[in-house]
Amino acid sequence: MQKKSRLKRRFCICSRYRKRSGSRTRGSLRRRPDKSTKKSTERTKPVKRTLRVKQTKSSKRATAQRVLQAEVITFYTIADGAKRIFTDHDQIQGVGRNCIPDPRKVSFESVYVNGVLQPTANYTYSKGKLMFLTTDLPPKNAPILAQFICLNRVKPSSARRRSLHVATRRKEVMNLPASLVKLFITATASQPVASNGEVTTTVNPTVSRFVATVDADMIGATETVIQADSFVDDNGDPVTELPVPTTSGYFNVYSNGVLQEGGLSALTATELTLATTEIQPGTPVILEIVDFSNTTSQITVEPIISAPDITVNT
Repeated sequence: MQKKSRLKRRFCICSRYRKRSGSRTRGSLRRRPDKSTKKSTERTKPVKRTLRVKQTKSSKRATAQRVLQAEVITFYTIADGAKRIFTDHDQIQGVGRNCIPDPRKVSFESVYVNGVLQPTANYTYSKGKLMFLTTDLPPKNAPILAQFICLNRVKPSSARRRSLHVATRRKEVMNLPASLVKLFITATASQPVASNGEVTTTVNPTVSRFVATVDADMIGATETVIQADSFVDDNGDPVTELPVPTTSGYFNVYSNGVLQEGGLSALTATELTLATTEIQPGTPVILEIVDFSNTTSQITVEPIISAPDITVNT
């Protein structure tokens, strides 16, 4: 009975060790290591162990919450030179999502006036309104661009759906007949000055003289009219038409050798009219016509023309 109880006790001890180690046998428990044996000089290789962490639903949910979706909202408008506050009604149509969002939803923004980035101290904005705080106003016809970046936490699946929606919206916007936003620049220039030049002008005036004698038929009730065929030229040849000077010429009328006032006579190609009846028949009338239209000018020495000074205002 004692022998059987000893065997039963050994069997229980072996089963316990087998559960703990899983590799030890009943024989290995019996054999005791000999203390007198020398230790082996060979070193055993270290066992590589890999730590595996199972991803739970809570960790997946935390990873999904860390995904950020960037949304870009722009606002385009053109300044009129007299406005300081711009609203959503001033936007340019057909350029996508064009509005001024709520500042509480915006991560950071950039405002450009005439293509120049403005510091944050120069403006302030609220939902649907952008106001400039500077003493000077945006110049007329200058483009104003405000860009707002909104970073939102979304799930990866919804982020993919939103990117597809944005891509579809971009295709729709590209089909619109949009126009480019151009930079507006105003500048002033000084008048160029020409100096050290020489111009030679040649004047060849044409002088013609005609003589007629007044008869009683030429004197009317209020004026005296001398027809063109009543005149003869300097050679004594009769004429049928009188030359009329251009704006670069003039004519003189001499009655009985006395030069008359210019407002007293009118000359056409067919007649000479004197605004008077106080003239006696047989009085000689001389008509002198001077024409300066045959005038030419030529630059003999090329002038030096200064370059204008250009000042850019905006």
